[in-house]
Amino acid sequence: MADGRLLLVKERVYTLLRDGACLLLPEVERSLLEARQLAAAIGRRHGQPTRASACLSFSAKAGGEARWLTEDAEIIQLIGRSRWLLYGCGIDDPLPGQDSAGLAPVCPCVPVFDVWLEAGDVLALPRGWWHRRIADELPSAHLEVLIEPPTLHDFLAWVLARHAPARVPLRRRLVDDAAAQAAALGTAVEALRELLLEPALLADFRRARALAERPSPEFELAWLAGQQALGAETPLRLATAQAPVRSADTLRVNGCALAADSPAAGLLREIAEQPSITVGALAQRQPALTPEALHDALLDLSAHGLLVIGGARFDAG
Repeated sequence: MADGRLLLVKERVYTLLRDGACLLLPEVERSLLEARQLAAAIGRRHGQPTRASACLSFSAKAGGEARWLTEDAEIIQLIGRSRWLLYGCGIDDPLPGQDSAGLAPVCPCVPVFDVWLEAGDVLALPRGWWHRRIADELPSAHLEVLIEPPTLHDFLAWVLARHAPARVPLRRRLVDDAAAQAAALGTAVEALRELLLEPALLADFRRARALAERPSPEFELAWLAGQQALGAETPLRLATAQAPVRSADTLRVNGCALAADSPAAGLLREIAEQPSITVGALAQRQPALTPEALHDALLDLSAHGLLVIGGARFDAG
C-alpha cells in the first residue's frame, strides 16, 4: 500500500497465475466496450438487464470448486478452451444471497453434462445448477453474462412498497390477542391476494422496470465527425434491453417519450422488432426516407441515448 493505493507485485501475480489462479474481472462491462456490447446483445435477446464478469487463466490447474449462480447465465468462451461440468439443480430458483457458498450444501459427485467450450461457443447455465469449470493448458478466457429477469419476489416487494399502503387491512397494528391477530392476518392476506390479482398491476410493474433502466450511453464520435460512414452493413440496436413501452399516443424508450406517429418512433419500432438490424435493411423498410434523412435521424437518436450504432453483433442461432 502506497499513498492509499494498492500495488500489485508483478512477479507474485505471475506466479499465482502459473500455479492455477484465475484473474477475475467483475462488472467488466463497465470498463470494456466489447463486453458491454455482448452483454447488451444477450440482454436484448432475453428482454432483461444483464451484467458481466470475465475470467482469464493460464494453467490447466485453474478452475474452482463447484458452485451455483443465483441468476441465469450465458458463458461465452472468448479465447482458448475450457471444460464445464454440470451436476444438476442444487436449489430451485435461488434469490440473490441464496448462493452455494452461503448455504454450504454438498455437490453431487457425478456430472450430468460434460462439455468442452471452444472459442466462440456459448453455454446456457440455469440459475441454481451446480457447475464447475476446468481450464486448458493454453490461456483461456470466458465472459459470464448474468441475466436478471424479475421474480415473483421482486413483484411482491414492489406491490408491498407501492400499493399495499393504500389498503387499510395491511396497515393494521399487530396486537397481543392471538385470536384477534389471526383474524386480522386473515383479512390482510385476502386484501393482499385481491391486490396481487388486479389485472393491470403486473403490467404496471413491468412498465416501471422498463422505464427505470438507464444504460450507460456509448459515444460514436467517428460517425458524428463523418470519419466513418453509415454503411449498409452497419448494425443498429436499441440502447436498452427492455422493449419499448407503447401507449396510444407515445412510445417510451430508455425513459424518453416520442410521439407514436413520429418518424423517429417508426425507426425505433423497426429496430426493436429486428435485433441487430443493419442500416441497409432498415432503409428498405423505410423507403420514404432518403439516405441523408435516415443518416441524420439515426445520429439524432444516438445523440439522445436511444440507439447504438455499430459494435458487436450477437445473433441467436
